[in-house]
Amino acid sequence: VFFPLALVLALLLFFLTDTNKLPGIKTVIFFAGWYYLLWYFTYQSNRFMIPLYALTALIIVAVAVKLWHYWKPLSWLSVMLIVLNCIYGSLWSVRWILTEAQPHPLPVVLGFESRDHYLRKALNYYPCAQWLNLKVGNSAKVLFVGEHRGYYFSKIEFLGSDWYDTPYIIHLIRHTRDNDELFDWLRQHKVRYVLMNLSELRLYYEKYFKPRFTDEELRRFEAFIHSENLHRIFPPGTSQTFICEIK
Repeated sequence: VFFPLALVLALLLFFLTDTNKLPGIKTVIFFAGWYYLLWYFTYQSNRFMIPLYALTALIIVAVAVKLWHYWKPLSWLSVMLIVLNCIYGSLWSVRWILTEAQPHPLPVVLGFESRDHYLRKALNYYPCAQWLNLKVGNSAKVLFVGEHRGYYFSKIEFLGSDWYDTPYIIHLIRHTRDNDELFDWLRQHKVRYVLMNLSELRLYYEKYFKPRFTDEELRRFEAFIHSENLHRIFPPGTSQTFICEIK
């Protein structure tokens, strides 16, 4: 909602004022439009809109200033529309926090719940992160499988990939002849542990993960995660998010 409204105001700026008197504003408008189209047709994640908010803020200020000299009521109207739009967005966020957010953030924000307790509920890998920070530190490296987030792994060095990159395990498979050579490479590079997040991997396995593999690469991956060279050490039980030590 926010950007299309700013775009309408930008068009007003073009047609009702002399943009030559606002150095750089045409570049800002062009880049904001290009960025929005790129976001719309690629990956529509709200967090990727953050740079756009800064650009649209400049457009809105320029519109309000120019319209003030052109026709003051129209300037006030543009400001009121933006304020109402911001209120709507804020109320949506409040509604989501109060009714949909899981786990509920208010107890930890208000001090009724500890940060660790909240993170254990919010991130299934958080207990593993705590264990690795405490037990491993910088004494060895950790390979991530099925996990692309590096938050809270503050004291370890890990081999992993971002959500948008080729999974690191595929990189290793493609650069080794077989899994024996892959394990030898890990040992030589001081990778002693593997963090498996099969719960996370299951969420996108069929649509995003599996299609990246050839049949032979997928066979090697399945053999790797079930290999006898991996010894599960934490946590006890049947959790699908766990740490293995490389024998």
